[in-house]
Amino acid sequence: MILLQDVRNGKINPWLDAGFARGGLQVVGGIIWLDWHDEFDPVPHLDQIVGHTQLNIPEEKTTLDSRNYCMDTGNKHIGILEDGVFTWKKIL
Repeated sequence: MILLQDVRNGKINPWLDAGFARGGLQVVGGIIWLDWHDEFDPVPHLDQIVGHTQLNIPEEKTTLDSRNYCMDTGNKHIGILEDGVFTWKKIL
């Protein structure tokens, strides 16, 4: 995989770079830098659970064919995936 080769060789790879929203040089951030509010776009037919954008409570972005959640609340919530249904709960 090219990504792993780049990492091993100390090369920059756009899949791992920050986007403009996070002070980087990419138009959109890579898989560990993507900003939920400014850069995340749902992928058709793919449900996603993501983090790396600090929130007070989990947020959802739903389209006709995908449901997407950002769960980065500083360990204040947990996500539960059971029988294909995703829910979240606040940790007391």
